[in-house]
Amino acid sequence: MRIREKKHRLDREFYQGRVVVTFTALVKHRQPVLCEMNTFKAMIDSLEKGVQDNLCKCIYTFIPDHTHIVMFGDSDQADTYKAMVDFKQQSGYWFSQNRPSVRWQKDFYDHIHRSNEDLNNQILYVLNNPVRRGVVKYWWEYSYSGSTGFDWDKIVERFRYNE
Repeated sequence: MRIREKKHRLDREFYQGRVVVTFTALVKHRQPVLCEMNTFKAMIDSLEKGVQDNLCKCIYTFIPDHTHIVMFGDSDQADTYKAMVDFKQQSGYWFSQNRPSVRWQKDFYDHIHRSNEDLNNQILYVLNNPVRRGVVKYWWEYSYSGSTGFDWDKIVERFRYNE
């Protein structure tokens, strides 16, 4: 008898259009590889392609064994879910070619933001992850955070003084 997995994700249309979704993806066995410079650059290349191909923008933080990505649908045709799947697929292929012992954990966690939620607090929560871990004193000092589709300097300026 085959065991069916419990559905834990909303229907795909909830991830499409002008929505904001926070995703978290973990490296299998929590291997601390994402902040090695060549791996990080490959992750960003994969993320930028997935985001651009699916009409999204994002703010991200890579911790050695996982990543947090706040994904913004940039048009009515945007698909945040597909952008995340494409990122994991492309970066997973890079792992198989360059780091064969490293894989992503199956699936990812997500949270679709409602219009009444405080998105600024969620963005700061993601950006402050390295501060909570004691890696840096201020999130803007962390080398493995950034954005695609947004002006990073404007994000730093906006959130640096809003804490």
